[in-house]
Amino acid sequence: MDGAQLVAVYDVDAARSAELAAAYDTQVSATLDELIAGCDAVFVCAWTAAHREVVDRVAAAGRAVFCEKPLAPTLAQAQLMSEVVETAGVVNQVGLPLRWAPGFAVLRQLLADPANGRLLSATMHTEMAVRERALAGWRRDVSLAGGGVLLEVGFHDIDLLEWLVGPMESLAVTTSPGQYPGIEDAASVSIGFAGGAVGALVTVWHEAPGHGPARRLHIVCEHAQYLMDGPARLTVSGRGERQLDDAELSEMARQQSLPTDPHTAFVDAARAGKPATPNFADALRVHTLMDAAYRSAAERGAGVPV
Repeated sequence: MDGAQLVAVYDVDAARSAELAAAYDTQVSATLDELIAGCDAVFVCAWTAAHREVVDRVAAAGRAVFCEKPLAPTLAQAQLMSEVVETAGVVNQVGLPLRWAPGFAVLRQLLADPANGRLLSATMHTEMAVRERALAGWRRDVSLAGGGVLLEVGFHDIDLLEWLVGPMESLAVTTSPGQYPGIEDAASVSIGFAGGAVGALVTVWHEAPGHGPARRLHIVCEHAQYLMDGPARLTVSGRGERQLDDAELSEMARQQSLPTDPHTAFVDAARAGKPATPNFADALRVHTLMDAAYRSAAERGAGVPV
């Protein structure tokens, strides 16, 4: 990345620190505080339950902070983290990369066209054949992860749907339990949007053989339809039909000056001392939705207002 340097890495496992540092020709910090003192910005990529402690120390030192999602295992902890970075006045950003994919960024622009008419429905199916790899480490422990596929993968999906369609006002959720307590393997979410549209999300991780995109999103408006296969192929129907592939979507994003590189954007914001996006406040909104979703699941799919 032009104008930026990876100055050090730190991990509680010294061997992992050394391996990463060797791969990227950088230094290993002996402690977290040493890392923070020697840089301008910090990427927090620890397990979910460790985020709060690290973010607190980074913010106290006045450093810009990029934190992976979810911010924390619970809504209450995420609220405290959001307050910490706001009080400290540090540049902050959260890892929600779907907003930065050219296809989804272009789709958001297309949905703003008044000629579409009212947006009626948004349905999304997400499947990830990574369950055993994901659960080989800390993600099998609910005290470290906070939840299963709904929180780990669905966090991205819920954020994307609200970013594209608008505010959600009610959720009704059922989950399929996994092999570890509190770690679900699948979730079905029924959504009521404030604008009157309805929505549905199914998210699942598994080990079944298969092919095709991990995410499929279908949005129906009064006068147009949009079908996104992954972030790289968009079919637009209504007033003629057209298909846009990855190269075309990337070029459209470039022509419209849509931001598509979250890490460069964060570094630029940290350098300039300007607000970054999506930030902790944006992630806190998703945590609010996640909290409602898990409360609904605990009540066997009862609708929960947001």
